[in-house]
Amino acid sequence: MDINEVNAKIKEFLKFQQQYVSEDAPDVMGTEAVKHYKNSFVDEGFTDEILEPWREVERRKPESKWYGFSYKSNSAIPGKKAKKGNAKSNFSPARTNDKILTGETNELSNSISYVKKTDRVTVRSDKPYSKIQNEGGLGKVFGKSSFIMPARPFIRDSKQLREKIIAKFKRDIQSKRKELGL
Repeated sequence: MDINEVNAKIKEFLKFQQQYVSEDAPDVMGTEAVKHYKNSFVDEGFTDEILEPWREVERRKPESKWYGFSYKSNSAIPGKKAKKGNAKSNFSPARTNDKILTGETNELSNSISYVKKTDRVTVRSDKPYSKIQNEGGLGKVFGKSSFIMPARPFIRDSKQLREKIIAKFKRDIQSKRKELGL
């Protein structure tokens, strides 16, 4: 390879890098972030450096009045008399085992997306309840009784996510270098 060929390959590589930073890198960051954050729902906790499990939910605790609660069910806990307005009248055996924050539709997890802007990537959920689930705070049961919702973070800074993104960048750049013989 002569100096002109090397020069041409270096110019092509520099052009690739500019295009990668402006077009591909934001998609890599957004895609990796969405995968990482959705994985929180599978793991029932958030991973920064290590998995930080979420606090248990009342609907999975047999001693809780919310045990097995489902908005869609009209049945009572077997052996218990259902009373109107009582959480035990909305019992679903499936809800006693469902994962935390999955709901009956996985809509919170499915709502996680990213938006590219010229200088950043924003990961978000369009669900109005996502902020209180992620950060915790004062909530209301059926708009009436107040309670403190524990934070169950699923979108926030993560060392492991940053490492995944950097590793993907390195693989992509190394692949282009090999393709060009640099």
